[in-house]
This record gives sequence, C-alpha cells and structure tokens, in this order.
Amino acid sequence: MRDLKTFQEKVETYRKNAPTPHTQKELAEAIPLDKDELSKRLNAYKHPNRTISPLTCAQVQAIVRVLARWGAIETQEQATDLLDLMECPHFSVSDWQTYPLKNLKAISSPTYSPGPQRSNDDRRKGEKLIWLHTMLSDHSGFLRDRVASFVGRKTELAEIRQRIGAMLVTGGYITITGQAGQGKSSVIAELVHEYGPEKTAYHFISFNPGPDYQVSLLRDVMARLILKHNLSDLYVASESRSALRAYFPRVLEEVAAKGRREVIFIDGLDQLEEEATTVRDLSFLPPNPPPGIVFVLGTRPDETLKSLELLNPFQEYQLPGLSRLDFDLILQHRGVQISREVANRFYQAMDKNALYLDLVAKELTEQETISPQDLIPRLADNPQHIFSLAINRFKRLALEWREVIKPALGVLLASREPLGLDHIRQAINDERVDDERLRDGIDRLGGLVTRDWQHRYTLFHPKFYEYLWQDDQKPTKEYVFAKRDEEYWHKKLALWCEQGHLAVIWQDVRDDGTEQRRREYAQHHYITHLYLAKEWQQLFEALDTKEYGRAKLRFDPSTRSYAQDIYLGRLAASWEGWTLEEGIALLPRLWQYTLLHCGLASGADSYPEEGFRLLALLKREREALGLAELLTNLSRKAHMLCIIAESLRIQGHPKNIWLELLMRAHEVILTIEKNDARAWALRILGSALASAQEREQAEVIWMEAEQVSTAMEEGHARAEALRTLGEALAEARQLEWAKAI
Repeated sequence: MRDLKTFQEKVETYRKNAPTPHTQKELAEAIPLDKDELSKRLNAYKHPNRTISPLTCAQVQAIVRVLARWGAIETQEQATDLLDLMECPHFSVSDWQTYPLKNLKAISSPTYSPGPQRSNDDRRKGEKLIWLHTMLSDHSGFLRDRVASFVGRKTELAEIRQRIGAMLVTGGYITITGQAGQGKSSVIAELVHEYGPEKTAYHFISFNPGPDYQVSLLRDVMARLILKHNLSDLYVASESRSALRAYFPRVLEEVAAKGRREVIFIDGLDQLEEEATTVRDLSFLPPNPPPGIVFVLGTRPDETLKSLELLNPFQEYQLPGLSRLDFDLILQHRGVQISREVANRFYQAMDKNALYLDLVAKELTEQETISPQDLIPRLADNPQHIFSLAINRFKRLALEWREVIKPALGVLLASREPLGLDHIRQAINDERVDDERLRDGIDRLGGLVTRDWQHRYTLFHPKFYEYLWQDDQKPTKEYVFAKRDEEYWHKKLALWCEQGHLAVIWQDVRDDGTEQRRREYAQHHYITHLYLAKEWQQLFEALDTKEYGRAKLRFDPSTRSYAQDIYLGRLAASWEGWTLEEGIALLPRLWQYTLLHCGLASGADSYPEEGFRLLALLKREREALGLAELLTNLSRKAHMLCIIAESLRIQGHPKNIWLELLMRAHEVILTIEKNDARAWALRILGSALASAQEREQAEVIWMEAEQVSTAMEEGHARAEALRTLGEALAEARQLEWAKAI
C-alpha cells in the first residue's frame, strides 16, 4: 500500500538538508510540475475527501533523480526506499549507470544475515527485479498527454467497462476500432489510468515500431504480469519471438490459476510492420485466453481486424464519433467561448472526429487574425487543414520557423524514439540554435509534441506524422517535408549518431548521461537511418567491417539487433533503383548478407551441451534458456530444455518453473517432422519426467514415443528407436513395459 505521508516527509527532509537546501518550488520546476499542483499531490493524505490526482510513478522517479542531482540522497538504498514507499518500479541497470543516479553509492550488503543462502536469495531477487524493470517500456509521456486532454466519453467508457466485466467470466478479446483520430488511444489511456498504470499490464505501440517489435511488446506485457504476480522470470529469458509467443499463454494460465483477474491493454496494433507476406503477425495473441483474462485492443478497422476476428471469444466495439455534448466539454476544457451555432458548424465540418475537434478548440485559443466563422469553410473540405493553420501561424515567425521550429520537426519526424533537447540541438547542428532558442521553439509547438518523464520529446499523433510527410499517392495533399527532405533528416541523424567516430559509440561514458544516451541511440538506429537516407555505400561500408559486427554482438548477444541491420543491408543490396549492371555487381554482397543473416540464426548451435549444464549450475539459467531457444535443431532444443529443467529441479526451484520448461520441450517436440528425431526427443523428455517423479506424465510421453517409433517405415531406424525406448523404460523400473518393447 502506498505511504504518501512518509514519502512526503522524507522528500521534505532530504531537500531541506541537501548540501545546498532547495525549496519546494525548485523541486516542482525540476520535475517539472506546477508548484501548487505538486504541493496538492504531496499533501493529498491530509485531504481524504478531496479528489486530487496522486503522484504518478514517473513523477516519483523524477523526484528521486532530482534529489540525487542535488546530493540530497547519497545511496541507492535511499532511492529505492522512496520508490518502494510509492509502490513504484525500481530503476533499470542502465539507469543506475547514468547521471545523476550513478553518483549514488551502490546498495550495500546487510550487516547481518542468518545464513549465506538467504543472502544469495535476496541478491538474486534484487537482480530479478532490476532485470525485469529493464524490459518495461516507458509510456508515461503518452499516458499523461492523452489523459490530460481527455474529457467526456462517459457513455462509451461505461459501455466498455460493462463489456469487460461480462467478458471476464469467460476470458477473451474486446477490440476498440475507429479511424485515426477517433479517440481510441485516449479512451484506452483513460481506462489504464482508471485501473492504475502501476498495477496494469498495458502497451502503446510506438509510431515507428520497426521490425520484430512483437518481441519488445511481449516482454513488456509479460514483465508487468511477472512483477505483479511474482511469477518466474524465465518466461521472458528468451528474445525469440516464437519462444515468447509460446510462453505468453503460460503466464496467463498461471495468473488465472492463482484466481486473479487481469485486463490487458494493447493499443496501435495497426502500426505493427507488415511481414514479408504483407500481413501483420498477430500470432503472439493467445487464441483462447483463460477465464478472468481480458484483452482490450485498439486498432483501425483495416485488414488487422480480420486476423483479430479469429480470436475467441471476440467482440468489436466500434468507437462512435465524438458526441455534440462532449465537444462542448472540450471547448469548456480549452477555455473557448463561441456561439452554439458556430460550434455546431465546427462539429459538422470536423466530421465528429475527436482529434480534429480538440485541435479546433486549441487553434481557437491561438488564432488572433482569423475569426471562428472564417475558419469553418477552410476546414469543411478537409479537416486535416487544421494542421496547416498551426504551421502557417509558425511561418509568420519567419526566422524562428526556418532556423528552429522546422528543423526541430524534421529531427522528431526522422527519429526512431523520443529525444531530449540536447540531442535535438546536436542533430540540428546549427550554431545559431542555442538551448534557449530551441526551448522557445519547442514551447511554441505546444500540444503538437509530447514530453515524457525523462524530458524527451516526440510528435503527439500519427495523424500529424501523416500530414508532415509528402505522400506520392496523394499528389494534392498538403505537406511540410518532401521526400528528399525525409532523406536529408535521416542523413542528419546518421551523422549525429557517428559524429565522425563510429567506433566510439560502443564505449560507455560514465560521467556524461547525455553522451551515453546518444551512443545507445546510435547502437540501435545508426544503420536504420543510413538505410532510410539511402546512403547505400556508407551502409555497406559499416556492415562489411568485422569491428561493427563484433561490437553489435557484444551490445546484443541475442543477435536480434544485428540481424535487423543485416536485413536492411539485404534490402539495400536488392533495391529496385539499381541499374541491371549495378544489381549484378551487388549480387555477391546480397549473398554475403543473406548467408550472414542465416548464420546469426544458428550461432547458438555451436554451444556445447556441457555449456548449457554449466550455465544452469552457475545459476545463469536465464542465459541458458535464452541460448536454448535460439537453437535451430528442434530435437536438440528440447534436450537442452530438459537439461535446464533438471538442473533447476535439483537446485530446489519451485516445481511449476522446471515443469513448465518440460512442457515447453514437449511443445517443441510436436513440431519435429522426422519420426526418428521426434522419438529420440520424446524418450529424453519421458526420462526427465520420470526422474522428477512425474510418473503419469512420463508414461503419457513414453506411449507417444512408442507410437512414433512403431510408425517408422525403415526397419533399422524403427528397431533402434524401440531399443533405446526399452532401455529408458528399464532404467525407470518399467520392466514389464520394457520387455514388451
């Protein structure tokens, strides 16, 4: 339970006793938050009958960072104590290594421990929490932005809540559908806010998710469930999409088995990248969730919906257009006073679209030269002209638009994740744009950009992205950035990533958090920016160096990130714009990248069996499991899973954890096509179950092995399979059965 009173008292003590005492106003400005609002939230315990929004975990973490920067707290224990008082997630490993948290003394060992086992258990538990928190995606800025502007929709929210309550009995899916700007994300954000972001499993898919994003999505959602329900962290040990997809239903079944109920929110499914088959892979969603588990999904009513309709049970909730009454609430919320007749005309002109109606209300507070009546005809033909009004307003500040606002928009358009002001300024790379001018320019953009708790910025809505870019399919569409501009800003970001010394990005910087984050961004996205900038030669030069590949694998041992870079290299080498002669000249490079891509997928195959055993014995089971899931030989994968499960059982891990690995091994075995390999793997699994005293399950597996063995056509292979099965049965004291075999 949250202890706001103790948290408030400790924060007050820390700031007052800092080496340089600070006021509550300075604390509010540093978060940032209005001083009066911060005071209300910190003192909410004194006013039990007042409706005051509590501090979010993002704000709690921001307060802890500020106290660390001031030197008001000196140890990681003090930081985690404040987070625990508000039931907030701990910082990730990388967070502790960046300024100002890196200045805190590391968590010390307890002065007394009843024995080494308990100390080791406590250490492992702490490591587990830190590791799981590294998987959580930060949606705080997005949530705050959507909730802050949310008004009305009481009827719709009540309908969705009613459907969720009814669906909890059986488990299933509720999909909220609507066109872009209809308000799906805002409705889902409001529901997450009601359920409590710290207590809810949710994920908002980013605007530029990139390939294989399902891995990040699954790890985020599963990590939230694991933390909340104290489940095994081995479920998210792998970075293989297929493995995570297999474990996700297990996590849900464990939650249901505990008698718990969960509503899981996932928004933006239509933003996932299409696979090579031109279809979005939604197979990570379990087809039949257990009772008590309800998914609430947000998507546009496009081809994505057809895949979702195969889930069971499934309900589609078509979000209606914003009601006329709710538009009045938006006008009131924005402080706009216009006649009812004019409001009616705006309501019809914007086609009841929640996003456009909210933007109209914002624009009416900004416009000084155009009357509301004159605005209506400009918006009637195309509601997206609302963006043009804002852009034209910025253009009247000619110098600021050309030197600050437009370049900032270009950087945010091309960036693959939110960026801080320092990084935006560095990417613009114009000595005329200093920190003050950039801050003023970002402030002028107002609600067109959002800021997260780490003071990083991104554009506020996909519709704004669509407006800014040129679209060849819509020649009459208004836009700000042409295709060549898009490539220009990707090139600028690539130059910002490398800064003339690409090798430097792999070196950690302990005393400069801004530079460290730049290098981490470059590690992730440098090749992507080169590809989107069509800087083919530079891309090839980077990928062709052994140093880049080795560094990338050290950065991400799972090979997933490097594999994505190589995939972009393959696309560049097979670009349709090459002439016939150029394409032929690039064939060796295309084959090189193709073979390397295949080789990355099988890199774990060279790992010896003894290596898996040793990792498990050294209590590095997450690493062992992650490697096992990368194996391409399915029978060997099943065998290694059995080995890891046996080691966990011997070390005294809970039964549900190692038994889950054995069940995962059985799932893998069912996908083996060759009968001799399947029979061998089933025999191994049966022996593992027998050793664990799971006799009934072992007998079921052995019966399956016998059926597969006797079905073999080749006599020698059949005899060998039956012989090894008989030996396994004899070792398990199944003597009569062994004789029959």
